[in-house]
Amino acid sequence: VAFPEEEVSEEERLALEKEQNDKAIAYAAEKEAELAAAKDALEDAETEFNAAKNKVHDLDPEASSEETEMAYELKEKAEVDLKKRKQEVAEAEHELKSARKLIIVRRRYKRPKRDPESESEEEE
Repeated sequence: VAFPEEEVSEEERLALEKEQNDKAIAYAAEKEAELAAAKDALEDAETEFNAAKNKVHDLDPEASSEETEMAYELKEKAEVDLKKRKQEVAEAEHELKSARKLIIVRRRYKRPKRDPESESEEEE
């Protein structure tokens, strides 16, 4: 964030940067929670897909065509859901990575400026 040097004191600038950084940290925490929820949903989808796949695999050769068709439909739906959940996790990971970059960038600007007088006092 750019601040006009004459209009904003150093203290005000640091306070604004801290506020923005706090918002960035909160945003990143929100994205972490979304990623955790997406991973949980993915795990559930994997479980559902594996169950549907096993049901198809374990079909009785003499099962009715209706039962067979239902098992395959269930497997297909579970596979579509699984792909969707994988995409959601990938998007959530990307959003979290972007959110974390906001924090790092803002921290970079918060480094204290070097004070030559205090450095010379420390050397003595």
